[in-house]
Amino acid sequence: MLESRKFGGLLGGLGASTKNKGPQKLLLEEKAMPKRTIPLVPLQIINAKVKEKECKLIDGGGLYLLVTTSGGKLW
Repeated sequence: MLESRKFGGLLGGLGASTKNKGPQKLLLEEKAMPKRTIPLVPLQIINAKVKEKECKLIDGGGLYLLVTTSGGKLW
């Protein structure tokens, strides 16, 4: 009986043991949702100002707008 409680018994670990979450907890931790990025609005691109350093405005999907120190705006 102790062995079946250790591995979650017939329930597969669902509620059978509160101390050992087993592989189910690991699966939930590995499937973390990515951050949601709001796409840039054209007005944000127009209003992007030159700063002391180059800055990146993230648009999502791996795309970003690079605002250079000379005033250039590159995708």
